[in-house]
Amino acid sequence: MRPDPAIRFSASDRQTVIRRQNGITKFIAGALGAAFFLIGSAAAAPSLPASLNGFVHYSTSKYGGKISDKYVQKTSIQALQSGKNLPYGTAVVGIEYRDQNGKRGPVLRYIIMEKVRNSGKDYPASVRNGDWEFASYTPARALITNDPVTRCLACHKSQAQSDYLFGLNEMKSFKLK
Repeated sequence: MRPDPAIRFSASDRQTVIRRQNGITKFIAGALGAAFFLIGSAAAAPSLPASLNGFVHYSTSKYGGKISDKYVQKTSIQALQSGKNLPYGTAVVGIEYRDQNGKRGPVLRYIIMEKVRNSGKDYPASVRNGDWEFASYTPARALITNDPVTRCLACHKSQAQSDYLFGLNEMKSFKLK
């Protein structure tokens, strides 16, 4: 799915996302106008889980020459299916593969979105996706710091009515074992 063309990001919005994605915010402070310091922010990209134990594979989609398998914690699906909202701490992990004639080829990247209490307040309203944080990782599981995830934010912004998720209905109807 393509990002909503009506959603436009300003240069300052992109910079905010880049700073959040890198986990670094720079503050300049002067002591009598002579000293300057760089201080790292506590904000960080969501971590990729070491394993998918406790996660369920609830959806697969194909787009743009990719096959993407989506995983979420079993407890998050249980909460949804009992009529609750997705709890904070929910992590949705996507594994993107190169589509090789309808079959999964090499892993292209890992994508994660994690629901983190009050994290949305750190984003401008034009890019805010509730309290969801996004990150992408290489096949070797290294954080991709030059991907400011503005594409993720733009695309998921259109899903505000479903907690910024495209697969919410799939989660609700998924048959747990």
